[in-house]
Amino acid sequence: MNECVQKDDSEVVKALLLAVHGGRDKEVRRLLATGVDVNQADADGLTALMAAAMVGDYMIARMLLEAGADLCTCNKWGMTAHAIARFHGYDTVVALLDDWSAAVESSTEAAPCPRAQRT
Repeated sequence: MNECVQKDDSEVVKALLLAVHGGRDKEVRRLLATGVDVNQADADGLTALMAAAMVGDYMIARMLLEAGADLCTCNKWGMTAHAIARFHGYDTVVALLDDWSAAVESSTEAAPCPRAQRT
């Protein structure tokens, strides 16, 4: 198994991914309020932030980032949310992730996530 994948097949994580895929922001907000770990992934390593990047949902992506979604998490193919948004051509989500990453790096003096680098 790829070391990037943090697997969790719980029903709550599945519900979160389905809500994100469906663009149901109120359900995403409700699930986040229950304390679901925003960084848990399905069997393929897909996180909620990656799902939002996959469908180009700026509002939900921002909500997930505000809830602590990790920009450096990658799926079993080694793709981050940033790479997924770029692949699908969702420029507004790419810009959001770029801006969020820059803000995090400047506020924490952390090294940039190597998997989130632009190619």
